Amino acid sequence: MKRKSPAKVVRKYPSRAADVPVNQEMLFIVRDQLSSQIKQLSSQIKVVEHGFGQDFHELKSEMHRVALLVEEQNARNRIVLDGLTSLFERQDRVEAKVDALQK
Repeated sequence: MKRKSPAKVVRKYPSRAADVPVNQEMLFIVRDQLSSQIKQLSSQIKVVEHGFGQDFHELKSEMHRVALLVEEQNARNRIVLDGLTSLFERQDRVEAKVDALQK
């Protein structure tokens, strides 16, 4: 048994403004509502953008702080390495003197 396919609904749209079931006042009300909603969304987007800008600046300042700490640590490391180098050189000189005395 075959099913019958439902008949397609053919809509006929009005061809004249007089056939539209709304009046100009109704259209203006809808337009005003849409306009106010668009303005509201625009202001919300600006608030979100401002928040992202603040977060970006905080992130940037934190990144600069970390870079400064890294540079400071590098300077400290250089001092320690210079001290260790001079200590090792001194130790080599002392060992050379001890070796010379033992011979």
